[in-house]
Amino acid sequence: MKRGFSLVELLIVLSVVVSLIGVATPLALNAVKKARAAAVASDFKALSKSLKTSIYLDESLPASIDRLGRNTDRAYGVAWSKNGSDYEFVIFTDREVDTKALAAILPDSGKGFPSGRYEFLAGGLSNTDLSSAYYRFSSDGSSISASGALVDYNFSLLEGLPFISSPPPHGTWTIVEGGLSSQTGKGKRNKGILESDESMRDYEIDVVLQYIDPDVDSKDARGYKVLFRAQGNNANSAAGYYLDFAPVRPRLVLQELKNGYAGNDIAYVELKELAGSNWKTTLNNTVHTLKIVAKGSQFKVYFNGVHALSASDSTFESGRVGLETYGNVKVIFKSVTIRSL
Repeated sequence: MKRGFSLVELLIVLSVVVSLIGVATPLALNAVKKARAAAVASDFKALSKSLKTSIYLDESLPASIDRLGRNTDRAYGVAWSKNGSDYEFVIFTDREVDTKALAAILPDSGKGFPSGRYEFLAGGLSNTDLSSAYYRFSSDGSSISASGALVDYNFSLLEGLPFISSPPPHGTWTIVEGGLSSQTGKGKRNKGILESDESMRDYEIDVVLQYIDPDVDSKDARGYKVLFRAQGNNANSAAGYYLDFAPVRPRLVLQELKNGYAGNDIAYVELKELAGSNWKTTLNNTVHTLKIVAKGSQFKVYFNGVHALSASDSTFESGRVGLETYGNVKVIFKSVTIRSL
């Protein structure tokens, strides 16, 4: 009786394994690069918003980077220069990050540190030789608090909840150090409509969040959603559109929103197409960035800086923006920015 494999059979098996590793490894590495870039982009945006808020409230530059938030990461620094009433700010980091992936998420970012003469806020990085990436923006003294946004929420800076409507039993939200937290349970959901103008028509939404799934192999429904062009004040009965991050399906789905719940799918993309076959681990316990562009009847969605899907629907022409989480996951929304198109 023949036992085991022959040498030829072993070599064939090994060659197949090597081929599979050769395919899987680049996909996994690419997903990791995108996740790191998304995390740095999130930190850059959060620090820039905190800086604008600090200057607006105090009417002067902060004395230290510690004024920009509790436990500000020392892997970041803030540099600035002034010409008349015009300020130029550079937020930079020594974290390892793929600057091409970062630029896809945050176009005004770059590699290393820009040329020029700058002052530095105390408490953060000041050695530009160590800078791996930077984010640069300008503002004049009269409009330093303006972001050009219809709505601009940095949730970690809020003292109260930002919803026009978050009725029970869907309103268990808390402000934590990292942002707006929602931790639900099996079969439960939290949702709320952000304070905004229902007449908003053409706009783009940028959402930054941290996603934590304690059981990535669970078959229970869970995930998070962004409501947009939402009509009505009550999150439980609103109509409009949903963008649903749905690990069980497993898809990123654009849906109808009917009576506060999901209607028909309009378009979707498989999560493995966005983050590779290892998406369960690479998209867990990390930062996600979403961009939704709604112009007329045309929609485009970007996930972690990459175009995810496009669709067309003319049912709803205007409406507010909202947030939802459902199932046994923890989601911390860091920021939401809505800009007019």
